Amino acid sequence: MMNMRKSIVATAIVLTGLTATTAWAQQASRDFTLRNRTSYTITGFWFSTPKSNQWTAMQGNTIAPNQSATVHFDHSGPCELQFRVQTTAGTADFMRPFDFCALRTVSIYYDADDKVFTATER
Repeated sequence: MMNMRKSIVATAIVLTGLTATTAWAQQASRDFTLRNRTSYTITGFWFSTPKSNQWTAMQGNTIAPNQSATVHFDHSGPCELQFRVQTTAGTADFMRPFDFCALRTVSIYYDADDKVFTATER
């Protein structure tokens, strides 16, 4: 009986460790690649939760036209976020929430004729 209790406790500890590792891995997946598919330099990038509209700037360098950069999160907080991009052509707010725990790449485009920014996720 005592050996069975020890076995159950050991199994619970192992399962708890696996659950914690899985949760951390899911949070770590919030990092993504930002691709600048415009002919303008990206000079700023901000995030906000859909309900707060309080924008938080992401630290990083500018992203030249047709270049990419990895955006790193602190691995905590909500997955669903909206974002803002500042370029030398202007600012674009993407108010539809993106699931940053599921995506790997966000590409920003600019239609100079219509003066409209778009974003795709992958």
